[in-house]
Amino acid sequence: MLSQFARPHRNGNREDHDESAISRTKRVARAAILAAAARHLLEPSDPSRTTVLDLCANGLAAYLDQLPSDGALDEGVEYWWQGPYRALECLEALETAGYLGAYDQHADLLRELIAFPHRVHLAGLRFANWGDCQSRITIAQPLPAPRRAGERLGVPDAVRFADFVAAEQRPLAAHAAARIGVDRGLGRALADLRALLIHDDRVASAPHPTTGAPRPGRVELSSLGFVLARERAGRDEGFLFTVRGGHNGESHNHNDLGALAVFLDGCPVIVDPGRVTYTAHSFSDTRYQEWAYRSSWHSVPSPRGLEQGTGREFRALGPTRVGSETSPRGWRVELSHAYPLGADEDLERYAALDPAEPSAVVIEDRWDLQSGADTLLHFMVVGEPRKVTDTFVEVGPGLLEHGSERVTWEPAPADDPYQRVDWAGQLYRLTFAQSSKIRGGTSRITVRRRTNDTRP
Repeated sequence: MLSQFARPHRNGNREDHDESAISRTKRVARAAILAAAARHLLEPSDPSRTTVLDLCANGLAAYLDQLPSDGALDEGVEYWWQGPYRALECLEALETAGYLGAYDQHADLLRELIAFPHRVHLAGLRFANWGDCQSRITIAQPLPAPRRAGERLGVPDAVRFADFVAAEQRPLAAHAAARIGVDRGLGRALADLRALLIHDDRVASAPHPTTGAPRPGRVELSSLGFVLARERAGRDEGFLFTVRGGHNGESHNHNDLGALAVFLDGCPVIVDPGRVTYTAHSFSDTRYQEWAYRSSWHSVPSPRGLEQGTGREFRALGPTRVGSETSPRGWRVELSHAYPLGADEDLERYAALDPAEPSAVVIEDRWDLQSGADTLLHFMVVGEPRKVTDTFVEVGPGLLEHGSERVTWEPAPADDPYQRVDWAGQLYRLTFAQSSKIRGGTSRITVRRRTNDTRP
C-alpha cells in the first residue's frame, strides 16, 4: 500500500508540474502518509525508511516551492488549514523521525505562511474572504503547529494570533469533541482533537492573559493583489477596508475582481458573500450560472450592465498605491480587462481611508465607456438598507453617502446552509445606478459612521 503513495513522488508524473490547488493538496496528503509511515511503521533499521523520508521531504519541497514568497494563499484562509498547516505538521513529523534540516530549509517562506491568517484577519473569527471561502471560522481549527512555528522562527504575532483564535473559538461548541469536524475522518479528527486540547490547556495555564490579535494597520500581498487598511492598527475600533485584484482563473474562483469589504468597529458593512454548498455544477461548465460565483452578486461595478468574464485573461491590475510608499493615500485597481469591454473603454476603482474627522472610507469608480445600458455599482451589505434621503442610505452601523440617480436593494438568496451561518439571512445587494447618457463618469461612495450627528 505504501508504494502507491510513494510512486507519484518517485516517478514524476504530470502532477509534478500541475500547480492547481487539488494537486498541491494531494502533495501534502501524500507527504503526511509517508511521514507517518516512516515514523510509526518502519523500524529505524529498515533500509526503505530513508527512501520514504526522502520522498516525503521532496514532496513537501515541491509543494512549498509552488507557493508565493509572500505566503499568501489564493484559496483563502479557510483552506490554509488544509495546506500550509498540514505542511507544518509534516515538517515536524520529519524531524521527529530523525530527518533534520527540512524545516530550516524553508524557514523564510514558513515565516510568511504562518503570518497569512493574521494578515487577512478582520475581527473576531471573521477573515477577508474571496472565492469559495467562508467569511468566518465555523469549525474550531487546530493551532499548535503555527504557534510552535511562530516561537521557533521568531514571529511573535503568529503566536499571539494562535492564542487569540484558540480563545475566540471555544464557544463554538460545548465540548472539544464537538468542535472538530466530524467529516474529517477518524485519523484527522483524533489528531485535531489532541491539538485542540493541548492548545486549550496551554492558553488556559498561561501566566498572563493573551493580548489579542495583532490587527496590522496595513497589509499588501502582491501575489494576490490584496490590500487591507485599518484606521487604527491593533484595534477593532474604527474603519477597515480590503480590496482585491488578481484574475478570474484562480483556484476556487469567483468573478469578483475589484471587490471591496468594509468593516466598522469590527462589524461588517460591505462584504464578500462567500461560498455556497458544492453541487454537481460547482466545478463544471455551468459553475458561473450560480448566483454566488457571478460578479453581479459581488461588491464590484457592472459597466454598461456587463458582468466580469471567466478565465485568467480577465484580470485586474493592482491594487497600486496612490501617494507615498510609507503613507499611501489609497489604492487604485484597473478593471478594464476584467470585463468584455472594447479596446478604447476604461474602468478603474479607487479606495481609501479618509483621514478627515469624522473618519470614513471613500470608494471612487471612474469609467470611460461606449453608449449602452446604465452602469451599475453593486455592494453586498449586511442588514437591510434604509433610505434616509436622496443621497444617504443606512446600512448597519454605516451611513453611505452617494450621488447616484437611482438606488435599489434586494435580499440575496438565503436558503444555502453556508449563507445562513455566515449572514443569517441578512445579506442584501445594494445597487447604485449611473446613467449611460454620457461616455465618461465618476461615482463616489463615502461610508461614514452612523451617528445622531451624521444622520441628515
